Amino acid sequence: MAEATVFDLMDAVGERQPERALRLLQVVLAAEAPVKILFMLGDQIRMLLRTKALWERHPSGRRLPRMRSGMGSGTKAFLFDRYRAQVAAFGRIDVARLLGLLAETDTEIKTGSKPPRLALETLIVGLCV
Repeated sequence: MAEATVFDLMDAVGERQPERALRLLQVVLAAEAPVKILFMLGDQIRMLLRTKALWERHPSGRRLPRMRSGMGSGTKAFLFDRYRAQVAAFGRIDVARLLGLLAETDTEIKTGSKPPRLALETLIVGLCV
């Protein structure tokens, strides 16, 4: 696992694979700032929540092209199917809990109350369970 990107990390989190996500985190931390990783994970969670909301409104999938366009611009709309698979992996998403974990981690990193690596590891475990 010589090379890994924050996108690989986000995929592991979205697929709820904590062991893989924690391994990827170590690699990504060597190349990216903890705050950037936190931002990217937050973006991932927001996209999963948006995907879940769109899918719940149109569970038959008959309006899939419209749903994809409802995701936002370009790349994210293209990734709709990947996000939908990750929503399925998450099962019932507790929005308040996920957003709370993100906010708590943000505070821990920015105030220094927890080392950034530990804060991100704790977040990843919390997101994957």
